[in-house]
Amino acid sequence: MSSTTLYPTFSVRTTTVKKIPPDPVLASPENIAKRMAPHRTIPETIPRPCPDDQWFVNKPKSRIALFLWRKQIWLESTFALTVCEPWEEIVVLTIFAILGLAMFLALAVYLPQQLVFMKKRAVYYLWGEETVDLMGSS
Repeated sequence: MSSTTLYPTFSVRTTTVKKIPPDPVLASPENIAKRMAPHRTIPETIPRPCPDDQWFVNKPKSRIALFLWRKQIWLESTFALTVCEPWEEIVVLTIFAILGLAMFLALAVYLPQQLVFMKKRAVYYLWGEETVDLMGSS
């Protein structure tokens, strides 16, 4: 084998970075504003905002209507119904109505039986038997 290296060697050159001072003409505030937005002029004073009142909703006057309106706004903003199509709103509200009805029926049908069972278990754990009369009659 020869004494030559198989891999090329790289030499690292050290370079010095020379800072260039900013051009005083280009660095002036007027020229910076023109470079950032050359297509428009920047006014000396900012005009007062003039909101478009047609986009604001008038609140209802009566207390009941105001309460229902606030609940409607809360529901629409919580579930992002304001950005949905009308058919998407109907689908979401139908699903919520079905789930709410199912929960109500489950509570109305199952809860009384569960409360009776829980009462019997509590009596058993407290007094040791299930036939204790809690009303105090002999």
